[in-house]
Amino acid sequence: VNVDGSSQFKEIEYKPLKKLLIVTFKRKSAKWTYSGVPLNIFKELTQAESKGKYFHANIKKYYEATKIS
Repeated sequence: VNVDGSSQFKEIEYKPLKKLLIVTFKRKSAKWTYSGVPLNIFKELTQAESKGKYFHANIKKYYEATKIS
């Protein structure tokens, strides 16, 4: 997903069959997965004016996160 202009994200991916959100942060290029994220939440994230604000308000605290790199 295009995240040009985002101060926090380098890349955002989504695996719909697994409901898995994969986020690569700009800081240290850390990559995390978030489990159980519904498609509508992913779509709202990609359409949000501030992806960082949306992520922190609606995803970070609500879905299980695993660091993968």
